[in-house]
Amino acid sequence: MNEVTYEELLKAFPSGIEPREGQRLMLKAIANTDKKYMLIQAPTGSGKTFAAISAAKAMGSAFILTATRSLQDQYVEDFVKHKGYSWAELKGRTNYKCDLNGSHNAKNAICKGKPHRKINEDDPKEEDLYNCKMVDRLPCTYFKKLLYARLSKITLINFMAGVCFLNYHHKFE
Repeated sequence: MNEVTYEELLKAFPSGIEPREGQRLMLKAIANTDKKYMLIQAPTGSGKTFAAISAAKAMGSAFILTATRSLQDQYVEDFVKHKGYSWAELKGRTNYKCDLNGSHNAKNAICKGKPHRKINEDDPKEEDLYNCKMVDRLPCTYFKKLLYARLSKITLINFMAGVCFLNYHHKFE
């Protein structure tokens, strides 16, 4: 069984909103599962957002993956409206401008989207990979968001970016 009860999930539901029957069924299913990973699939307008937010808050940690960036934006609005949630949002690298060259996105940035680290002067291949003028400065916007997502208890991320992020950062273990 899960470490969170149905009552705890109801208590974590956004204040001032009464869960509908479909949402109650989702919360019961979450409370009664023995699975580490859960997938909520239901029609548009069925209340998945609040069920997922409640589960994340009650469990203390979660990765909430959405199908699209527009749905991710909807979740952001819902998180902001209902206080008491500490979370991080991460999108794919193409959604962030390069801090050094605004005409590039983080995926095509001078650093080629690699984490900033010191250049090994003895290895010209590594110099090519990490040749970013931001190396001695604070990380760019994308890497700040990435770090915050890694440290956050609740991370909101679209599916494609999420699978890459979770696999690359060994969050599926």
